Amino acid sequence: SRYQRRVRGSSGINADTGGKICLFILPKLGLSKVTYDEEEQITMTNLTILNVILRIMGDTHEKKLTTYLLIIQVLCSAVAFTIRYQLVYLFYDEQSIVL
Repeated sequence: SRYQRRVRGSSGINADTGGKICLFILPKLGLSKVTYDEEEQITMTNLTILNVILRIMGDTHEKKLTTYLLIIQVLCSAVAFTIRYQLVYLFYDEQSIVL
């Protein structure tokens, strides 16, 4: 199968199971483009958040892209703080927590 081919990154190390799963799932979700050539090398697009947004939203103006990034940053920060301040109650008594 094409997922059993050797995956060469900058280090030339074979992909483990997680890498093979990513090579299968990311193109299905439309988050990355994976191409295979005759020499059994696999090429995929960069996986930065910027490139993922561009893959999902398509070509967009820089100002609009910056707005998307800021919205994602604010939402992720809100989720992280919510999780953090709710999980504190699992590890400490309510009397010892000073807010």
